[in-house]
Amino acid sequence: MIDWLSNNFNQIVLSIFSGILLVIIIFLIFRPWFYISSKISVKDGVYKFKIINLTFVKCTDLNIYLRETTEIDAYPKGKDVVYNIMDINTDSFIYISGSITGIFSRHRPNCIQIKVEDQNLENIIANNGTYIELIVNARHGISNLQTTKKRTYSHVEYVKDGVWSSGFSTKIV
Repeated sequence: MIDWLSNNFNQIVLSIFSGILLVIIIFLIFRPWFYISSKISVKDGVYKFKIINLTFVKCTDLNIYLRETTEIDAYPKGKDVVYNIMDINTDSFIYISGSITGIFSRHRPNCIQIKVEDQNLENIIANNGTYIELIVNARHGISNLQTTKKRTYSHVEYVKDGVWSSGFSTKIV
């Protein structure tokens, strides 16, 4: 038994290492990758956020949350955080197409916009200690691995007048 182990030690270590490397590659490739815009577009009182799916295949079970976050100084030290979920036009999608299909399609189905009406986000952001967070939760279409991403908007400079250009671009025109 010891002779067999000493003769095959390098093969055993190599197979364990390659197995661990394969698992890491699977977790990196087969999970959702998406981009949340760093700006907010506003036109006629309607605020829009842009989300782009960078995964090759579609992502399923998209859940989107927009929340107002207020930090209040706590006694004697620290901060208390208060969350308030805000209303958005659509807060969930069954799926969003992958980036490969988005390259070949003129309409770019892997880019979606989230619309917020009847709220003044600039006034919320302008308050000291208050900011907005957009949270996106999605599952990979093949592996069913889940990812949650969050983008924080803490200053009025993130709000720009105009509309989003179509496609993969994050320019506000």
